[in-house]
Amino acid sequence: FPPSTLPIEITRPVPALTCFVQPHPPTAPTLVVSSTSALQLINLDHSATSEPDFPLLFSGALPFEEGAYYANNYGGHQFGSWVGQLGDGRAVTIGEIETFENTSQSSPYPRTIELQLKGSGTTPFSRSADGKAVLRSCIREFICAEALHAMGVPSTRCATVILTGESVIRDMFYDGNPKREPGAIVSRLSPSFVRFGSFEILRARNDTDSMLKLINHILKYHWPHLLLPENSSTKTHTTEEQVGIFLDEVCKKTAEMIAWWQCVGFTHGVMNTDNMGILGLTLDFGPFGFLDRYQPWYTSNYTDQHRRYAYGRQGSVGLWNCGVLANCLVDMIGEERARQSLNGYAEVFTETYTRLFFQKLGMFEKGVIAVDDDHKLLQALFDNMSRDGVDFTNFFRRLMESHETITTTRNAAEFYQRVVAVSNEMKSDEGSWLKWFDEYLTRFQECSIPQQLEMMKVVNPLVVPRQHLLHEAILDASVGSFVSTRELLSVVTAPFSKDHHPKYYEDPPE
Repeated sequence: FPPSTLPIEITRPVPALTCFVQPHPPTAPTLVVSSTSALQLINLDHSATSEPDFPLLFSGALPFEEGAYYANNYGGHQFGSWVGQLGDGRAVTIGEIETFENTSQSSPYPRTIELQLKGSGTTPFSRSADGKAVLRSCIREFICAEALHAMGVPSTRCATVILTGESVIRDMFYDGNPKREPGAIVSRLSPSFVRFGSFEILRARNDTDSMLKLINHILKYHWPHLLLPENSSTKTHTTEEQVGIFLDEVCKKTAEMIAWWQCVGFTHGVMNTDNMGILGLTLDFGPFGFLDRYQPWYTSNYTDQHRRYAYGRQGSVGLWNCGVLANCLVDMIGEERARQSLNGYAEVFTETYTRLFFQKLGMFEKGVIAVDDDHKLLQALFDNMSRDGVDFTNFFRRLMESHETITTTRNAAEFYQRVVAVSNEMKSDEGSWLKWFDEYLTRFQECSIPQQLEMMKVVNPLVVPRQHLLHEAILDASVGSFVSTRELLSVVTAPFSKDHHPKYYEDPPE
């Protein structure tokens, strides 16, 4: 895909999928925080962060050797409406790095990681914006990406946050009161930043050839095991078959990702199609949030007045977004084949969602209770949690820990006191809870298997990056102290450990 080489000083329609750009070098780059495990993906260890050139490289002030700096072009549907060309308005990819983990037996191609700088200045896609980012948003994206990864949720990664030494004017609450904030750049990593919107912009331009090239590229470099039919080492799929298989895989990966979001109480906030990555990795952390009290209609985006992207709607929005992608490809595969892929999304989402939530409860086998009754038990739990405003993360964690500590006969009253009444400040319906715990404990005993509690632990984090924790870290960082940010990183990247200060897992303040 030859990039556009036209001048980049003005915002304009770009005919190519990428455009050469140069980051704007900051005046005084300073390292705020770095992720050791993310840096290892690009062959760097923690000692590299102490090198004088490190903040220069990860802010765009010093070019990487053999770097190819470009911004991506894509379109998108925002809140359900097509808005045309969007593109990387403040992100610049500075190259693809061949990693040490490039020995995939299923692919002759090296494994690469794309490195992006977000907040590094204007691009042809910046529209009327300045292409910069603020420290507040960079810390939020960095912490959330690394936290999701640590919890097992498919996500892009963040390697660093660099303070630029410049101030940026932002109207944080969109209330007509802009203020100066510290500027920053966050570096993020992904095998690919191709989005649903990458295909939408090509479909809008009737560029089928480029869509086919892009699909072949993704299959070749990211899902090479899908290139050949099963039980064949020579025969290849037809073009139509490849497109259908590609759509199947995107739908599957997207469904799995969103089911994991639901499992840990994550709400993306802006599930526009331009914020959906083809590989099924969480992308673009804007006004995200994690559930405190369980509320299916919770939205972390206060501009989402109709709650289109509420927590309880994320699964159906994911299907809608996959439908938009399918519409881009339907001329190549036909409506019936496209519908097959979308049905696959629904099946994978339901299966993954159900499996994860049953695992959170320690329910692994069907036993003597019908599957329908298991679903009714899960729905009754959600009804109780929603009615009484029970904390989502702490409920499941306390439930698991109660199983660990109660060695005598388990009874509903004791579990109610330990899991719900211990922290719930709202008046709860004790009778409904006792009935639920009685049915649940019976079911739990029927599911008894080796490592039952260990399997519960890996889907029930003790710590998630709640808003008040992020706010505290951001306040400290804004006055030059990065200790809180670095400590929060160490906590959220060990989300299942009990070795944290209680402030990180206590019920949040009202």
